[in-house]
Amino acid sequence: YEYLVKWEREGYFQTTPEMILTVLPGILLKNKQDSHEREYTLELIEKYPITLDTHVWYLFEAPSNVDWADKWYKRKDSKGNWCDTFIKYTSEGRLNRLRVLRESLLTANRNFNKTQTGWFVDLFMVLEPTLDEQIALQNELFAALTCTWSKPVSNTLKLFKKLAADPRFKVEEFLPLLPVLLMSEVKGIVVSTLAVLEVILKRNNEWKETISAALCNAFFSKDEEVQKKTATLWMKYMTPNAKACEILAPYADTLLMSTRTLLKEYLEVGEEVPAVTQEEPVVESIHPINDENRIPELTSVEDFAFFLSQALDLPEPYYFDHLLNNLVLWG
Repeated sequence: YEYLVKWEREGYFQTTPEMILTVLPGILLKNKQDSHEREYTLELIEKYPITLDTHVWYLFEAPSNVDWADKWYKRKDSKGNWCDTFIKYTSEGRLNRLRVLRESLLTANRNFNKTQTGWFVDLFMVLEPTLDEQIALQNELFAALTCTWSKPVSNTLKLFKKLAADPRFKVEEFLPLLPVLLMSEVKGIVVSTLAVLEVILKRNNEWKETISAALCNAFFSKDEEVQKKTATLWMKYMTPNAKACEILAPYADTLLMSTRTLLKEYLEVGEEVPAVTQEEPVVESIHPINDENRIPELTSVEDFAFFLSQALDLPEPYYFDHLLNNLVLWG
C-alpha cells in the first residue's frame, strides 16, 4: 500500500480503487521486530492524509477482503481491527460518522457477497447509531430491507421495533415493503415485521385498514406460529364486519385449521345448498338364459358357410368352440 501511495505522489502512475482495495485491508498490521508475529497498528493509516480522506471510502464501494482481514485479527487475539478503527476515527471526528453509517447501509444493495455484506451490518451496529441518526437514515434503512441477504433485513427490523414508535418514522415509506417482508421464507423476518406493525398500530390507527390488508400476505406461510401471530394481530385491530370479511376472503384457502378457528367471525359462511340427489338410471336386467341368448344351431351347409364367415372374425367367444364341433359335422 505504501509503495502505491508513494509512486502515485511522485507521478509514476495513477491508482484505481481496485488497486488500493487489494492492499488496503492489510495496512493495520505491522511485523514485530523480534518475531514473525504481526501487531495492530495505526501507523500507516496515519502517515498519509489520503488514506482517511479518500481510500477508506473505497471499502464501501467495491468488494475487498476487509471482512476476512478482521477475522484474521480476531483469530490472532489482536488488540484492534477495522471496526475498532472506524469507532476511533468517527468518535474523534476524523471520519464523518453519519457518512460511515450511511455507506454501511448502502452496501446492502451493492452486490457484495453474503459475508462481506454481513460485515458492514456488524460495523453499523457496533457504531451504535442513535435514534436521531436512525431517523436521518430512514431512506437507507428502508433500502436495506430489499437486500438479497437476510442479515441486513433482520437487523433493520430490530431497529424498527423502537424506531416505529417515534412520530418521525415514515410509515408511508415502510408500508410498500410489507408484502415482500411478510412473505419472506425466513420466519424471523416475518415475526419481526409483525412486531413492527403492532408498534405502528398502537401509535396510530390511521393505517389500520392498509396494514390489515397487507397482513394477509403472512397467511401464505405454512408455519402455524406465524399464522397465529398474524391472526391475533388482525383480531386486535379489525372489527368483524363486511369490510374485514372482504379483505380476508381471498386468503381463506391458505388458512390452517387452527387459524380458521381463530378467525371464524371474519370468514363469510355461504348459504348451505341442499345436495341434489340424482336419480340413477334404471337398468333393465336380462336373464342370462333365454331364447335371445341361445347359440344358433346349424341345420344345413348354407348355415355352416355363413357361420364360417362370421367365425373368422370371432365376434363372440363361443364361436371358436362351436366351429370345431361343426367342422366335424359339415366339413
